[in-house]
Amino acid sequence: MIFRKTRVSPLAVAGAAAIAAIAMTLFSCSPAREPPAAVDGVLDLGGWDFDRDGPVLLRGEWRFFPGVLLSSGEAAIRSGAGTRKVPDFWKGADAAGVDGRGCGTYRLEVILPRTESGLALRYTTESTAFELDANGTLVASAGVPAASSADAVAAYRPGVARLPGPAAALDIVVRVSNHEYRSGGIWRAFQLGRESRLASGKRLSDMLVIGFASAVAAMAVNSLFLFFFRRRERSYLFFSISALIIALRALVTGEYVFVQALPGVGFDTLIRIEYVTAFLPLPLIELFLIELFPGRLGSRKKLAILLPNLPFILLIPFASLPVLTRSVLLFYPFLAASLVVVFIAVLLPALIQRTSGSVMIFAGFLVVAIAQANDSLFTSFIVNTGNILVFGFAAFILIQDLILAKRFTWALNEVESLSSELSTANALLKEENERYRIVQRHLEDLLAEKETLIKEVHHRVKNSLQIVSSIMGLEAHRSSDAELVRSYGAMRDRIRSISLAHEKLYGSASLKLIDLGDYVHGLVRQFETGFSSAGEKPGILVDVEPVPVPMDLCIDIGMLLSELVSNAFRHAILPRGRGEVAVRVRLEGKVLVIVVSDDGPGFPSGFSPDNLNSLGFRIVGSIVRKRGGTIGFPSSVGGTVEARIPFALQSEQKKEN
Repeated sequence: MIFRKTRVSPLAVAGAAAIAAIAMTLFSCSPAREPPAAVDGVLDLGGWDFDRDGPVLLRGEWRFFPGVLLSSGEAAIRSGAGTRKVPDFWKGADAAGVDGRGCGTYRLEVILPRTESGLALRYTTESTAFELDANGTLVASAGVPAASSADAVAAYRPGVARLPGPAAALDIVVRVSNHEYRSGGIWRAFQLGRESRLASGKRLSDMLVIGFASAVAAMAVNSLFLFFFRRRERSYLFFSISALIIALRALVTGEYVFVQALPGVGFDTLIRIEYVTAFLPLPLIELFLIELFPGRLGSRKKLAILLPNLPFILLIPFASLPVLTRSVLLFYPFLAASLVVVFIAVLLPALIQRTSGSVMIFAGFLVVAIAQANDSLFTSFIVNTGNILVFGFAAFILIQDLILAKRFTWALNEVESLSSELSTANALLKEENERYRIVQRHLEDLLAEKETLIKEVHHRVKNSLQIVSSIMGLEAHRSSDAELVRSYGAMRDRIRSISLAHEKLYGSASLKLIDLGDYVHGLVRQFETGFSSAGEKPGILVDVEPVPVPMDLCIDIGMLLSELVSNAFRHAILPRGRGEVAVRVRLEGKVLVIVVSDDGPGFPSGFSPDNLNSLGFRIVGSIVRKRGGTIGFPSSVGGTVEARIPFALQSEQKKEN
């Protein structure tokens, strides 16, 4: 893919945005010719063709009854009404209240060109609560208008209301109240026309608002993802948040699609959300520009630019609605002053130094500033131009995309310049990996050979020990000395215990650990076989936990058990020709407990292994001392020897190491 550098004129971008704004104005649902205006409470539409000329705004002079809410019949007979021009914004005591608050009734007589049916009224926001009667029938409302603030319920509910017909004239009575906003009145003139056309226009407006909000939100999410992947570029974060707020503003102004989707949202919450979208974009745009051109402002200057926004932001959750809505009158000059300060402190130095993207950002900043100012004035009923922030923000997003494209092109050039180096490094890495695999296979072969040799060694040691045991058995058969035969038998038991350890290790997968339970059972079976061959019927009870132990410890335990079990048989079982020996091995915490007991007469009074010349007990004592353990002789029926040897499981040993 080949990218070519192109220069886009910022003036062209600004011009495109201006053309788009003009197109929006032309696209709005306006009549084919200039409609008449009401005069002294009467609007003569006798020469108006709704099918040809389109809808008409009910603007001009309406009759007005301040401070009272009248029904259609009461308004028709009530005298003394003055006139007010609609759109109308109360100030002072215009509605018999103070500071633009109060209530009142508007009345307009509309003369139709003929007996009409299928007409409707389209409305957006009228003060903060209204009810509309047409020829004595309630056809539209938003909230509940009332003379007192305690009884009034404020609401915004834009919509299209069908009028009763057929009728040759319309008597329209609108009851309006305002106790929450800075100004009341009929803010937006009602639009009279064919129901089908007005309903289509309403649906189209809603779709445009939802489409715009969705598109801007998608762009915001895209910038947010860029920020997550590149946290240093905080400009993406501020751009994303400001875009989300602009998307939200489209939903909480104009057609108030937000309220249509969530009708349960209260008026107080709605207004505060609207002012969030009015006050927050300015500091976010300031932060965006500061991050886009970093290093130009110190911490104090940044605070000096951002802190003045704080009072307006704090008003949103804490101020009453009359105070909050009036604060926008202070926000307008502050907005203009802030834009000038940001331009001088951030943009102007970037323009002078010809920083990349500064000219385009300035053009987009200028378009957004103009559009934001226009929309703020329009939604505050100061001008009647229309919303153009959609196109201003679209121009700003376009410029942002151009800057990102320029950065991407530069990054792509850097990637291409590094690609050859990366290819060389990859080739070298591939060679190193191949050498590593060769060495790894060689080590695996050596390891397998080592394991085979170790198994072979254990197997040969086991066979050699068995040969020695067999030779000693033959020598014992040839000897007539009973003491020598017993010595040969003891030696064979010791050799068998060592041989069995090598046999178990030979069959083990780890070649390091032996299952103590399996080993002791195998050792006991050898004892049973040995004593059975002598014509005895030994009874051995075995209770051993399956504990993995190293080979050297296993051999020591085997030697210890060989001596203790053989001793029990020789002194407790054989003299009586009956009896039972119990072997128990268990792990108590970090101590291995080995108990060998019999049901014989037990040890004699004053018995002490230290005073004996028995080789077996000397071997037992030596093994226990070597392992740092203790040996005891608990008092019980028969003879019992208990050895306690410190021992930690392999997993615990690894943790300690």
